[in-house]
Amino acid sequence: MLSKHSLFASANSGSCAFVVGGCAYVTSSLTARVPMNSAVQYDPETCTWRPLPPMHRKRTHCSGFFMSSKFYVGGGEGVNRDDLKCGEFYDPEMNEWVLVEGMRDDRPIPTGSDGRPLPRSQLLVAVVNGCELYELEPCMNALEVYEEEEKRWRAVGSVPVRADQNGGWGVAFKSLEDRLSVVGRAGSSRGDGGRVCACTYRPRVGWELLEGAVGNLDDFIFNCAVILT
Repeated sequence: MLSKHSLFASANSGSCAFVVGGCAYVTSSLTARVPMNSAVQYDPETCTWRPLPPMHRKRTHCSGFFMSSKFYVGGGEGVNRDDLKCGEFYDPEMNEWVLVEGMRDDRPIPTGSDGRPLPRSQLLVAVVNGCELYELEPCMNALEVYEEEEKRWRAVGSVPVRADQNGGWGVAFKSLEDRLSVVGRAGSSRGDGGRVCACTYRPRVGWELLEGAVGNLDDFIFNCAVILT
């Protein structure tokens, strides 16, 4: 890539891929991170990165997704480690970023058994049918859908995994064309042998456990990808 950074947002649609935001470390300490507003687009035909205009906000721990044929970035931490409530999307015709105010609302901060705040994961978001944005909210273990016109989130219901155990880390949340997929710990405690399950959700239909998709896991899901064949 053009620069070294981590905790960035990324997503692809067809052969178009974006990597935006994230942070650069000024020292070897992981706490001395500096949020970035840089953005690049990857061209797989030439194997090159093309710089894009910088975003309006510097943000790390953010998430990227395609919705309504536009690349969005949402959430994350700002320069003062504040939770960013705004999002923005890239307009390729104007070659600029458009700020979307109020895309996030106040959310509870996950805490451990000692009451101390846990490191929060990046936003767990997925888009169904290219236009319906969903989020898995770890603290409440709940599924929410974004109402784009009203710019607000609406509760859908609980999810069949324990995303709240690790503040959102260790659970996979993806879209599968017309449905969602979630993979995570199924038990109520870490003493359950590490059993995990995979479930799919169809909007306005409900959850379904994938047959044979229950097994053991020592810790949690580090990454997950969807391959359509």
